[in-house]
Amino acid sequence: MQHLESPRAERLSAKACPACVRRCELLGELSAILDYSRARSALLMELLSLSDEKLIEAIGGRRRAELRALHERHPEPVAAAEIGGIWCRHGGGFPLDENDVAAPRLLNVDGGVERLSALVAGPTVAILDSREASGYGAAMASSLARGLTAAGVTVVASLHGPIGRAAHAGADQLGSGSVGVLGDGLSACEGTTSSMRDQVARNGCVVSELPSGARGRGWAKVAAERIVAGLGDVVLVIETVDEDEGLAAAIRAGGLGKPLGAVPGMLTNPLARGPHALLRRGARLITGTAGVLDLLHESGAPANGSRRPRPENATPTKGTARILDAVGAGCDTIESLSLATALDGRPVEVLAMLGELESLGLLERSAAGRYLRRDPAS
Repeated sequence: MQHLESPRAERLSAKACPACVRRCELLGELSAILDYSRARSALLMELLSLSDEKLIEAIGGRRRAELRALHERHPEPVAAAEIGGIWCRHGGGFPLDENDVAAPRLLNVDGGVERLSALVAGPTVAILDSREASGYGAAMASSLARGLTAAGVTVVASLHGPIGRAAHAGADQLGSGSVGVLGDGLSACEGTTSSMRDQVARNGCVVSELPSGARGRGWAKVAAERIVAGLGDVVLVIETVDEDEGLAAAIRAGGLGKPLGAVPGMLTNPLARGPHALLRRGARLITGTAGVLDLLHESGAPANGSRRPRPENATPTKGTARILDAVGAGCDTIESLSLATALDGRPVEVLAMLGELESLGLLERSAAGRYLRRDPAS
């Protein structure tokens, strides 16, 4: 683990107090039982708000006596070196609101506490995840994250879903650090999630409230969204269905006083229901990076720096601009673009303009061969 500049901060972050470690390990022991509450976000938050003793009593079942015995262990603080990096709420400057009784009391950190402290010291934007995402939603997440990172803002997102992963990928394009949140323990994730953890931890940090080897199951992925929201000065929802955990986390964050932003989508897209529900509740309409920076400024966390300008050679001509606008309006095949731009029967001309826009970095093709704006939030 990296050494902190402040001797006091180093002492505080080098160990976690026994009470916070006990809580961390208790959640790992109760993971299977907590999973029954994952479909009811309000119930899960109520359980996570309980004290250790009340949590054991509420859901410990036949293991109550065993869990109480386990809970009485760990008389000494646990060194961060045993875990890779650890920060508890008694360590000074803890980045989560201590008045939020359902918030984690401890974060295991891949990337070092010093780096995490630096990342969350400035303005931060939380981008909530979704179980599914359209090409538009993923492109918006990547584009907004890229623009915010260029403006000196730290992006926070889950590592489990398509929106969160797209946000981290966008931030990583600038070689800047983001903060990833895991539902599993730091060493328990596998496959794509493990690869994303390693990618994010290279320049940023990955955090988890569970012991290193604990499997979070579904409940912890839901609970991870409250960590994402808790680390952000502003909370954004790009795509989510109206019953998804991302929407529940956003509503909860709003109730705790976090400014909310929502990206509009097509009315026919079920994944736009969540953002539209938030807009009806008074969330700020977000159509680009500038809107998020305005919301940050109003929240009392003004953004640093300025956005990077688009390269001069990345300006479409008058003809290709029509194609670019049509793609932004939802036309994503040669046939639909030909009709939308009055070029029906001239596919070669349409293809040539699409190729020009791809070469400028303004368009990209999805795995299904459909065209997407590469920077829709600009």
